[in-house]
Amino acid sequence: MVDRLAGAVGMFKVGSQLFGAGGPSFVQELVARQEKVFLDLKYHDIPNTVASAIAVAAKLGVALVDVHALGGRTMIEAAAAALPTLGTRLLAITVLTSHDKGWLDQVGMSRTLPDAVRRLALLARDSGAHGVVASPHEIGLVRETCGPDFLIVTPGIRPAGTEAGDQSRAATPGAAIASGADYIVVGRPILSAPDPVAAANAIAAEMDLALVRRAAPERRTGDRQAVVLIVDDDPSVVGLVRRIMQAVGIRVESAGDGIEGVSKAQRLTPDVILMDLAMPRLDGFEASRQIRADARTAHIPIVAVTGYNWDESQAQREGFSSLVRKPYQPEQLVTAVRRALQQ
Repeated sequence: MVDRLAGAVGMFKVGSQLFGAGGPSFVQELVARQEKVFLDLKYHDIPNTVASAIAVAAKLGVALVDVHALGGRTMIEAAAAALPTLGTRLLAITVLTSHDKGWLDQVGMSRTLPDAVRRLALLARDSGAHGVVASPHEIGLVRETCGPDFLIVTPGIRPAGTEAGDQSRAATPGAAIASGADYIVVGRPILSAPDPVAAANAIAAEMDLALVRRAAPERRTGDRQAVVLIVDDDPSVVGLVRRIMQAVGIRVESAGDGIEGVSKAQRLTPDVILMDLAMPRLDGFEASRQIRADARTAHIPIVAVTGYNWDESQAQREGFSSLVRKPYQPEQLVTAVRRALQQ
């Protein structure tokens, strides 16, 4: 499964079941393959024992490791002190996503669930943890309480239309990212899917759009909707750009080659043009020259879209306002368009 999902996921979580089967050697094998690992063993013991376990985990080269915040300040501080200055980051678990208010009552915690999560997150931050593991329902309150730089890792992720299973506090990937999660943890919806790679890619695409929406300022009522013209002969690229731009409230028009692009630029006078450079009939270089030579369209910023190994200065020497490389990164594309809109 690792071979299949390598490159489709950003990190592999090794929990107690997998660690029990594969042991430290399996983690070392993942790290040796340049894969990031979240060692999810949820340490909760006396401070000295936890500190020793965390030090061993860090030597394995994992990116993230976790303890239970319920272990208290002294335990978390000991765990944090056992980590190297750079490398492995420490997370503290607040309240498991399978738990609800009934669980709090069972263990004698009289607080509401959100208040318990808030207090445990603050305890974790003040004790030296880099972040917390918190359910999708508490992302907002953790972010508000602990600040923008505190990591929030969110399990309990269930894509729309899938069963929640034993998760009491679940959400879709897009909803978790939109709420402010830094990482999401997805297990069964990928591992149990008929095509795990396709399932992972679909979740990643949903996350990308949520990140774009999260970063984009809201359009005020009465603001004119910006228009982007994408000139590209690949329909799949045009469709991707359309979805990304629509997610941030920008209207998209399209042209399938340079000749149509010049014509539509003259007719529509869009706010920004995204110009693919390699196209049949009329390539992006010549199409851009014709657009810049026409008084009706000379003012329109043109963003070069290419797989060429260019940097920003090379694109600007050719007369383009900026550069976006293929394959598209949604945030990069939105940033380039927004900068062009400000010109």
